[in-house]
Amino acid sequence: MNWPKRIGRLLLLFLIMGGSCDSKPISTDYTKEQMDKNTPCSWSPCLSSPFYFTTAVEWFYVRYGKNSAAGLSGIDNFLFNNGMTISSPIECTVNNLTPSGVDIIWASWMERKWYAAAIDFTNEEKEKIKNALNSTFASYDDEDISDIKPKEGQYDIFHVCCFPGGKLRYFLESSDYNRIISLDITSQAAETHKLDESYLHGGRCMIKREEKYWENMDDYFDEMTLDGKYKKELDDIEEEYDEETRERIEYYREHGAPDPALWDPYFVRYNYNVSIVMEDSASQLRKESCFFTNAELYERYPTVNPGNIITRPSALKKLVFEWNSKGFIYSCYIYFNEEETFRLFQEAFGNNPDAKGELKVFVSKYNNYLELSLTVGEKTYAFEKMQIDIGRRERYYDETDRVYENYEGEHQDFVGR
Repeated sequence: MNWPKRIGRLLLLFLIMGGSCDSKPISTDYTKEQMDKNTPCSWSPCLSSPFYFTTAVEWFYVRYGKNSAAGLSGIDNFLFNNGMTISSPIECTVNNLTPSGVDIIWASWMERKWYAAAIDFTNEEKEKIKNALNSTFASYDDEDISDIKPKEGQYDIFHVCCFPGGKLRYFLESSDYNRIISLDITSQAAETHKLDESYLHGGRCMIKREEKYWENMDDYFDEMTLDGKYKKELDDIEEEYDEETRERIEYYREHGAPDPALWDPYFVRYNYNVSIVMEDSASQLRKESCFFTNAELYERYPTVNPGNIITRPSALKKLVFEWNSKGFIYSCYIYFNEEETFRLFQEAFGNNPDAKGELKVFVSKYNNYLELSLTVGEKTYAFEKMQIDIGRRERYYDETDRVYENYEGEHQDFVGR
């Protein structure tokens, strides 16, 4: 595929901003004690889109202070398609100032649409972001894997995710990748048709090239989605690009454009906690990592940073944990089934997400059998469609021996990841 240089839209701002990543002039889980510390914040902007729904961003800035912004512009189809919060931070660091808005223009390839937004955060939203950036959480230092030590963690990535339907959602992350939170702030971009003729010529800074790369926008989207006259066999796509591109195109050809409502249940919060119970009382939980449907994540070592959890999380989509038992270190990966997970959470909580619940993982004394259930009130609902992978090793750096696995091939994942 030819990746010509091309501009994203209108505006003489392209002329004055070029393609730099430098700052440019332009015209929930934290305690009161942590907030009162008013820890100086330092953050970098970051951008992504859900895995199956490739986004090409032509213009992206996060505003801060009185008249400044950090981000990217005039770039060559800056792509984000690894997942809701999986992308590399842009190398611009902002110190002690809170994000105040977002300016962005992007192409949603699977929808065959362009979106543009100039978002001004409300005072309430800016206060929420500020409090979270200034907060700390119980983290850990695993430089020596055999002697994990506690440390104070802080968020240092402000993450913007582009969703189908033109929705923008915002997250804060720790670059140590042991905690991600959703800010529960949603913005709406508008579909735009104001990309001019110079874009189709692959121009940049308002200068047309002699060659015209695309006849029209349909032609552009055909090339980006390998559809129409650019259509290729899936095997050829995998050979020329990679397995992930094949997976995205295969999904697009089977299902078409995504329904923006797909993500609505991903962001519903429930009043429950995750607990891992060992049948053998001598076994000891070593590490727990919870991955939720709204992209939130926490990791904790019960003996080091037990308080690093997320209260009122969304539904659980993946759980990874380690424990010590009978001279071995066991590790377990649990992948939840999307349809079953949302069905059980809906049945268990109904229209009352504030009801108290517990998602319990029971580990047998033989360390090769698990039971998972969700209890809300007096009712318990069993998970049956999860995929489980259990391994063990004698020492931390030893190769892992498979103890139990109930599936073959790639593990299941949620469509909107």
